[in-house]
Amino acid sequence: MAIDGSYRGETSGIGVIIQTYQGKDILEISQQGEFPDNNAAEYGALRIGLETLFRFVDPDCKIGIITDHDQLSSNINAIRRENEIYFPGRISIPKTVKKDWREIREIVNMCHQVKSVCIKSKKNPAHRLANLVRGHTTYGYAEESIIQIPPPSRAIRRGKIRET
Repeated sequence: MAIDGSYRGETSGIGVIIQTYQGKDILEISQQGEFPDNNAAEYGALRIGLETLFRFVDPDCKIGIITDHDQLSSNINAIRRENEIYFPGRISIPKTVKKDWREIREIVNMCHQVKSVCIKSKKNPAHRLANLVRGHTTYGYAEESIIQIPPPSRAIRRGKIRET
């Protein structure tokens, strides 16, 4: 799963690409949003990506996360180690993302294995989605089929998707 958050005031957004292990796109998410800073956009992208991913996979799966936010990547990789042994000061969470972090941590702790890697922003496949002016969600390949759906949390509130 590739994630990216982009903070630009009114046109801030997130991008998420969920792929199979073989690299086939399953889902792309691009949402415009209002975020207080870039950290909130990055962590928001991860939370929405994980919530969405868990609708498609077994919790016992292995998840790889690609991001261009080095502290976020380090924090994800430290979660599992933190559960095994105490690393004081290992995880540093910005104040604006405390709620998102609690939810991210709950999801990650349900997985068999979650690892993150940090890459340059220009190489992040989700970067283009985070920077779209209008958001979209696409199942499958964009050329084959475009299905507009609300983000998972809004869909649940409106009763379109049942929480499992």
